[in-house]
Amino acid sequence: MLNLDYEVKPSEIDEKEIRDDDPKALARKLAEAKAEDVGNSVDGEYLVIGGDLFVLFQGEIYEKPRSRA
Repeated sequence: MLNLDYEVKPSEIDEKEIRDDDPKALARKLAEAKAEDVGNSVDGEYLVIGGDLFVLFQGEIYEKPRSRA
């Protein structure tokens, strides 16, 4: 909607190394680590926006599944 040029660049962090029982804290830690990793991998001045997604169901955090099963 803003008509801005952008590029999606995945981070190379190991998400399993970042843990927290508090979902808000976990989302913040993962997003910050990803943004920092991508920011360190580019030259020049860029706005880097990091994010993460997981499911919280009945107090349990569910991350990416390991398989289709």
